[in-house]
Amino acid sequence: MKILIVTNMYPDKERPYRGIFVKEQCDSVKKYFPDVTLDVCYIDGNKGKVEYLKSIFYVNNRIRKGCYDIVHIHFGLSGLYLLSPLRTKVPTLVTFHGSDIQPQGGNGPLTLNVSRYVARHSEACVILNNQMESIVKQYNPNTFLIPCGVDTDVFYPHETKKTTDKNIRIVFPSSSSVPVKNYPLFCQVVDVLSRKYNITSKIQELSGLSRQQVADVFRTSDIMLMTSISEGSPQAVKEALACGLPTVSTPVGDVLTLLEGVSGCYVSETSDAEELASLVVKSLSCNNRGVEGRKRIMQLQLDLKATAEKIYRLYCEYYQNYQNGKS
Repeated sequence: MKILIVTNMYPDKERPYRGIFVKEQCDSVKKYFPDVTLDVCYIDGNKGKVEYLKSIFYVNNRIRKGCYDIVHIHFGLSGLYLLSPLRTKVPTLVTFHGSDIQPQGGNGPLTLNVSRYVARHSEACVILNNQMESIVKQYNPNTFLIPCGVDTDVFYPHETKKTTDKNIRIVFPSSSSVPVKNYPLFCQVVDVLSRKYNITSKIQELSGLSRQQVADVFRTSDIMLMTSISEGSPQAVKEALACGLPTVSTPVGDVLTLLEGVSGCYVSETSDAEELASLVVKSLSCNNRGVEGRKRIMQLQLDLKATAEKIYRLYCEYYQNYQNGKS
């Protein structure tokens, strides 16, 4: 099978870890299924919205010349090329990543409307959590729950010296400049920890770090606190679990599924700083932690190999359907 990935989330020279989870998925499919030829068509949205308009022409040209069996779109806005009445008809799958199809994602009406159009005009939609499923099924009944996987060869736990409970290393799982990650709430929680519980915090942002550096941060920190307004299936949470790092989160994306029953991990009922701070304290007092999170990743089949197998089966299904339709 010859597959074309069309995405605006992919590493480049300036941003070597942007959309790294998309690249990891592509690489794992190629690694475990050598009968797949997989090319990537990258839309660099950082150059401006004109890049998406240009993509209407050059993506269709790439599909026509490449004779692809399947096109797999990552992120709804990357499928803008489907608006062309002259597009080459190829079986099309789309993976929505949360902020493209969820209204609370903060990307605005243009992204939402394009994503809905892409859902309607694709053969199937890959979604990351149950909330996304209820949204996407309004536009396409063929949905498949396949969150992006974790590289468990990079993200793994090891014994480290813990800090005292009065001076903690706490991870903010993004850049503070990303509005949907809600850094102001994170700071409010840190303030409550200091004022109410006499716990001082050393904050570590996950911004501009290599995969190995992120893993090292997880292994040498005490807790991760996610205060996001919206998520799909947050990679940072899955990677933290694989490293055995306790996590507290607001109720976004699939974190309830990810963190359920994991020692030292809790999901708040609200986005209240007091509640989140109390859960951080509860997590820090939990003595049994380190391996359960990684076991949870394996139970949910969220390692790269398991995810690659699910994506490959999806490719095979729609490839066969298309071939049977032509015969």
